[in-house]
Amino acid sequence: MQSSPAKRWRRMGGFATRSLLVRLALLVVVFAVVPILVYDRFKEADEQRRELLLSAIRLRGETVAAAIAPLLIGGSLPLEMLQDELNRYAQPTDSLKLLFQPSGTTAGTAESGFFYIASVPPVPPEALEPERQLLIEAGLLQRLSESCSGAFPLAIQANVGNGKAELVTSLSPVRTTKGCFVLIAASLLGEDAAQRLTMPYWRLPEVQLAMAVYLLVAVIAIVLLLDLWNSLRRFSRLAMDVARARATGGFAAGNRVPELKPVALAFDRMVDTLRDAARSLHDAAEENAHAYKTPMATIRQATTQLRRRVDEEDERGQRALSVIDASLDRLEDLVTAARQIDRGMAELLDPPTDRVDLVPLLRAISDGIRRTLPSGGAQLLFDLGPGTARGIAIRGSANLIETAVENLIENAVSFSPPDGVVTVRLAIDGRDALVEVSDQGTGVASEDLHKIFDRYYSKRDHDTRPYGAGNFGLGLWIVKRNIEALGGQVSARNRPNSGLAVSLRLPRLS
Repeated sequence: MQSSPAKRWRRMGGFATRSLLVRLALLVVVFAVVPILVYDRFKEADEQRRELLLSAIRLRGETVAAAIAPLLIGGSLPLEMLQDELNRYAQPTDSLKLLFQPSGTTAGTAESGFFYIASVPPVPPEALEPERQLLIEAGLLQRLSESCSGAFPLAIQANVGNGKAELVTSLSPVRTTKGCFVLIAASLLGEDAAQRLTMPYWRLPEVQLAMAVYLLVAVIAIVLLLDLWNSLRRFSRLAMDVARARATGGFAAGNRVPELKPVALAFDRMVDTLRDAARSLHDAAEENAHAYKTPMATIRQATTQLRRRVDEEDERGQRALSVIDASLDRLEDLVTAARQIDRGMAELLDPPTDRVDLVPLLRAISDGIRRTLPSGGAQLLFDLGPGTARGIAIRGSANLIETAVENLIENAVSFSPPDGVVTVRLAIDGRDALVEVSDQGTGVASEDLHKIFDRYYSKRDHDTRPYGAGNFGLGLWIVKRNIEALGGQVSARNRPNSGLAVSLRLPRLS
C-alpha cells in the first residue's frame, strides 16, 4: 500500500501533467528559454565567422609584410618603387598602407613622425592630409610607434578617401637600421558587409526579423492557449450557475464556444435526466411511505381491538401483542428512515441552492424537538455563539440541514442520562458556520470514533426500546451524506468530562 505522501505526490504529478494552466506555464518557459539558447549558439557561430574573416585578412597583411621585409631591411629597392611591390601582392579587396618612421623619433612626435611610402589603392597627393587625419581619428597613428615593438591585431573600421569603408585588422612592423616600416593591412568592405561585421549580432536585420516572427508565434500560441483556458473557465462557471439554478436555458444557452456545443447539449440532457430522476425518487419516497403506513395503521387498529379480547393474565397473548407493537414501531422507523434516505438521494441528484439562514432554522428545529421530549428527561438547549445573532447564511437546502440536525439531536437525546443536557450551538469559525450538537452521555470508544458515520454501524450498551426496535445505524450516515452534499464536513470528538460532540462545518455566504 502506498504511503500518504506517495499518494499526494502522485496526485500532484497527475495534476501537473493534465492541468492546462501548468501546460501554459511550461509553454511560456519554453518560449522564454529557447530564444536564449538558440541566440547564444548563433551568436557564437557568428563570432567564429567574424574571427575567421579577421584572421584571413590579418594573415594576408602579415604575408605581404613578410614578402617585402627583405627589400626594406636590405635597402636594395628605392622607396619610390615600393608602390609597384605592393601592387604585386595586393588583391582587389585589399587596402595596404606602408608608413615609415625614421630612427630617433620620440614618443611625443609619434603622430607626426610617420610618412606615407606607398598605398594600395593609391592615395592622390591632395588626399594625403585628409587621409592622415582619418588615421589620427581612427586611432591608428597613436598605435604605430607601439607596433614597432611587436605586431598586434586590430579591428577598427575607418573610411578612406574614396568613401568606402575599410576594416583594419593588423599592423605589421618591419624594423631596419634607418627606422621602422609599418604595413597597415585592411579589407575594403561594402556598406552592408561593414555593418554586418561591426554592428552587434542582435541588430542584424535577419536576426531581428527572426526575433519578430518568433515573438509573433509565441504571442499567438500563448493567446490561443489562454483563450482556451478562459473558455473552459467560463464553461466551468456556467456549470456552477446551472447547478445553482442561476443560469436560464442550461449549458447550451449560456455556452459561447462553438466547439463545446455538443458537450453543452450532452450536459443539458444529463441535467434533465438527473432532475427527472430526482423528482421520480422524491415522489416514490412519498408514495411508498404513504403506501406502507396505511396497512401499518390498519394493523395497529386491529391489535387495539385484539388487546381488549386478550385477558391480562394471558402472558403469552400479552407478549405476542407486545411483539406486534414493537414490530410496528420498527416498521414505522424503517419507513421513516427509508423516506429520509430517498428524499435525501433526490436532493443529492438535484440539490437545492437556496439561501438558508441557520439561526431561525436551528431555533425552529430545537423548539420542535423540545416539545416532544418527555418531562423529567434530558433537556435541550440552543446556544448562539458570538456574532451569530444577526444571522448566518449558507447556500444549500433547508431540508438536508434539518434532517441532519434532527438526527443528531435524536441520537444525542437517546444517549443522554435522564437529567442530562443536549446542547445545539451555532458559531462562526473563520469563513465557515459551525453547528455542534453535544450530549452528556457515555461518549464513544476511541477505536470506534471513526466508524460512527459508516452506514449501518450501531453500537449501544443498552437498548432503550423493546425487542431492538428503532435502531438501524443510518442516522449519522445520513448526517454525513447530507452535509458533504452541501460542501461541508462532519467530525466527532469525545468531550473532556463525558459525552459526545458532533460538529457540522458549512461554508458561509459572504
